Amino acid sequence: MSSAQAVSIIKKISGAKKCGHMGTLDPFACGVLPIALGRATKLFDYLIDREKKYRAIFKFGIETDTFDLDGYLINTDNKRVTLDQINQILPEFIGIISQLPPKFSAKRINGQRAYELARSGQDVELKPSIVKIYDITVQEIGGNEFVFDISCSGGTYIRSICRDIAYKLDTCATMTCLIRQASGIFNIQDSCSLQELEQDFKIISCQEVLKDYIKCIIENEKNYTLAVNGAYFRAKTFSESSSNLAFYYNDELIGIGQKTKENLYKLDVILK
Repeated sequence: MSSAQAVSIIKKISGAKKCGHMGTLDPFACGVLPIALGRATKLFDYLIDREKKYRAIFKFGIETDTFDLDGYLINTDNKRVTLDQINQILPEFIGIISQLPPKFSAKRINGQRAYELARSGQDVELKPSIVKIYDITVQEIGGNEFVFDISCSGGTYIRSICRDIAYKLDTCATMTCLIRQASGIFNIQDSCSLQELEQDFKIISCQEVLKDYIKCIIENEKNYTLAVNGAYFRAKTFSESSSNLAFYYNDELIGIGQKTKENLYKLDVILK
């Protein structure tokens, strides 16, 4: 299913008025898809760019127009790739890199998804984007196929890494499997299937999601009222940090915000 279909199902199960996912997962892929309910959807900008972890299988010697098995075969090559050859070039793909997203992607062009334009036969011109690759490891499984474990920033296309590694080795490749193993603090071990959620609907609290944020305490009702009405307020914290602050009142998370130059605070997102 698509990410949008998963959101639709969760919205129906939960009865939430607002529901949205924190980063598209291609229909071809499986794994972790964080979905926010209600006011938690306001956390999108804070969670979408968190580190992602993927396990993928790249098969060298074949290429489809989508760079996965959902596409049409457009190229073949008899070249056999070795593990040593891949490991020799992997350092070039670590760090901050520029990559060209696949034309069959969820990127928007003048308001339309790139894959919609590509499927209708239109020419798709996408601009390169800057992403960060934290780590890549690889192991051989035979049949000119290799398993890649990749840690990367949000917005990274694993299919593009597949394509670019193959081109660097003067051959072609297609991704035959993709599992998102983690998205920020959300990992596959703690994830639930839709069937499990239909039987026992569990929600991860915003407090748990923001547990790595610095805790700030609003000590009285006056400052609480100022905070939830978007005004500047005072709070207590043991940190000198001015950002990544989570604010609590009576042990309840009310929002995230930052410290001003005047030693006051202001909420960027109100969750109460």
